[in-house]
Amino acid sequence: MPRIRIPATEAREKLADILNDVAFRGERVLLERHGKSIAAVVSVEDLELLERLEDEMDLDAARKAIAEKGPRIPWKQFEGRIGAVALVERSGTSEEIRTAWPILSA
Repeated sequence: MPRIRIPATEAREKLADILNDVAFRGERVLLERHGKSIAAVVSVEDLELLERLEDEMDLDAARKAIAEKGPRIPWKQFEGRIGAVALVERSGTSEEIRTAWPILSA
């Protein structure tokens, strides 16, 4: 289905029309700013379909992860690694953090 492209400034003025086109005609409207798409207005049916697809993808990924062979990492250990990595990324002083968080070396 072709999409309608409309500048965000124009969308403000025509919001009621856009909503009607989406709800009753099944249109998909891309809102643009400076020629770049920044958001979309889609029907509730389209949104629900997208959410179902995302859920299916998440389930597939979880099933694959469960089926993987190899050692398992306990949640608390994983959680500690993630927290330490986030600190390293924010601080930029990885050696300092590694000394304080030896779990990163594991």
